[in-house]
Amino acid sequence: MKRTIPIRRPSPHFTFEVDLSGQRVQVRLDWLTRFAFYIATLTCLEDDEVLVAGVGLHPEVDILRNTATDCGKLYLSGAPATPDNLGTDNAIIWETEG
Repeated sequence: MKRTIPIRRPSPHFTFEVDLSGQRVQVRLDWLTRFAFYIATLTCLEDDEVLVAGVGLHPEVDILRNTATDCGKLYLSGAPATPDNLGTDNAIIWETEG
């Protein structure tokens, strides 16, 4: 199953919350001007556990790949993300097996 995570009013630094396999997760995206990409930090809100920190948000790269969570895959689909095109020329996709 694939689901697009809606992005509302992206900016260079912003957070949003999303439910991933029954876990409420806060996603923080920070734009690195020098390197021209976003980094992501995901925190489980139930226990304040950081799932990933400082992982680059790049097309087709699963940002949950090296975590101990079983939430599925979370990745950018489409063009590389910028503060001007995030959610327009691309999408953040959450994918699970079922």
